[in-house]
Amino acid sequence: MPQGWLVIGNLSLVIVFYLVIGYCKKINYCCLEEGDFVNKATVLSAAAVLVFVQCFVVMAMGSSQERSGIPQWLQGKIDELEKAPLANPPAMVYKCFWQDRTIYYLPPQCCDRYSDLYDESGRIICHPGGGITGRGDGKCKGPLPERDKCTLIWKDDRSHGR
Repeated sequence: MPQGWLVIGNLSLVIVFYLVIGYCKKINYCCLEEGDFVNKATVLSAAAVLVFVQCFVVMAMGSSQERSGIPQWLQGKIDELEKAPLANPPAMVYKCFWQDRTIYYLPPQCCDRYSDLYDESGRIICHPGGGITGRGDGKCKGPLPERDKCTLIWKDDRSHGR
């Protein structure tokens, strides 16, 4: 769920509990179900705990995304690579800036396989290297950034057991 919706959900939760608290102040009791009554201290405690938990969830989700900096679709690809047999050379993911946008480059794994160039949303732009000729699929428009100008954001660090 996008973080914006969590914030809206959190605000609506606060408003609902504010209204409940206001009602409790008037009558000094709250009715949960027909015939069941709870004093306002219990309702206030429950409201405080729920608001705190909701705020914590929103902050935790935001900070984990900022901390990793890896889009969800790319994390899925990395998870797949980690489950696959170990490649030689090891699988890697680079983050680059190319043609005024962020791209992700995955070098070829082996023998005549294409490398992949993805846009920020996870769509393949082109295959800049690999294949039978070693020059990719020929669909990349313009020169690609040098790999040393890109940032390595993930590398398969499993060993071959040597």
